Amino acid sequence: MNPARSYGELTARAARASSAQRDDGNTPVYKQLPSGRMVDLMAPKPEDVCFTGDVAPALVNLARFDGACSAAPGKPWTVMDHSVAGADILISHGASPRLALLFLLHDCHEAYTGDITTPAQNAMACYADRAFPEQGGYGAGYAIKIGLADFKRAWDEAIFAAVGVPLPDAEEKRAIREHDLRMMMTERNHMMAPPWRTWGALESLPPLKLGRAGRLSPGKPNDLITGFLTRLDKWAPNARAKAGPEAMEPFATRQARTDR
Repeated sequence: MNPARSYGELTARAARASSAQRDDGNTPVYKQLPSGRMVDLMAPKPEDVCFTGDVAPALVNLARFDGACSAAPGKPWTVMDHSVAGADILISHGASPRLALLFLLHDCHEAYTGDITTPAQNAMACYADRAFPEQGGYGAGYAIKIGLADFKRAWDEAIFAAVGVPLPDAEEKRAIREHDLRMMMTERNHMMAPPWRTWGALESLPPLKLGRAGRLSPGKPNDLITGFLTRLDKWAPNARAKAGPEAMEPFATRQARTDR
């Protein structure tokens, strides 16, 4: 069989399969999660959210900064590291359990959307503007950024509905954003190579005080998953009961079985 023809037939078949319409007339976009569950990224639902089977295993494997932040080769600082450590630092600084919970959850949408870094988002917008130049008004790049924001927000709404807590208000969003940026700069300072150029205004952010721990360092995957779920159960006791069904054996058990 001609490889090019075979590839063309496969891609055409995939395109036809993905063009099946939902009842509301919108085209679904399916993604497989760690549990094997298939979710439609265009229609987030609380019942799609499974912390044990999907969210925790995805985030513990998702490297921050596209893998540029690590303690050593093969030991990346992950979104799970970021979420758990950031929540703990908030508690150590006297923040409320509610704010710590919000930080623990603030990147959970990345189990579904992926972690598209800010530089990558900005580049996507610039390429879109270059491909579809506008003579005034908002260009294609602006539409890209709005679409990405809506994509994340839709999954945030489903996740918070699954947990059974309100979305953050304006003041809470401001506090989470500031802490997120300070976490980002602390992560850079502790685990990234010295930058070849300045990070601009972000350089003025005060570093986080980490107490006796002193420096951030990646945790062990199974410990991180247990820590994430323990904190979730503590700060939102009904979260896992309200979320989608646990469709797989515990991640640690599956990993141990796979490794044998």
